[in-house]
Amino acid sequence: MKNRACFFTMCSPPLKLCAGFSFCLAMASISPAEAARLEDRIIAVVNKDLIMLSELKRDLLPEQDRLRKLYRGDELERRLKTAEAMAVTKMIERKLQLQAAQNKGLDISDQEVVQAVEEMKKQGERLDSTDPNTTRSVREQLTLMRVVDREVRGLIS
Repeated sequence: MKNRACFFTMCSPPLKLCAGFSFCLAMASISPAEAARLEDRIIAVVNKDLIMLSELKRDLLPEQDRLRKLYRGDELERRLKTAEAMAVTKMIERKLQLQAAQNKGLDISDQEVVQAVEEMKKQGERLDSTDPNTTRSVREQLTLMRVVDREVRGLIS
C-alpha cells in the first residue's frame, strides 16, 4: 500500500487535481440518452495519457458481475458507483506508476513479454498472445513488478 501511494505523491498537485476534475467532469457531462449512443470517450487525462471509458468498462466488468450476483436495488447502485470510482482511481494510479517507470528508463523487451505469457499459459492461465490488450497488460504488469523490485532493493541497500 505504501508503494502505491509513493507513486501518486510524485505528481504535482495540479496534476492530481486535473485527473480528478477530468473524471468528475466526464461523468457529469453526459445524459443517459447520450450515453446510449456513445461508444467511447475520455474519462481522465493523466499527464499525456488518456483513460478511456472502454478501458474502464473492461476493467470493471468482473466486479460488476460479482456485485450483481450479491446485491439488488439501491444497494447495488451504490456499490456499483463505489466500484467505478475505485476502478478509476486504480487506473490513474497505474498510469502514474507506469509513467514513473518510463521516466526512470525501465523498459520490458518483447522477448520478456513472450516468456511471461508462455509461463502464465504453463500455469493454466488462458491468454490470447495475439491480442494486443493481453500483451499490453502483461508488459504493464512486468514493468510495475520491476519498479517495485527496484524500490524494495533500494530500501534494503
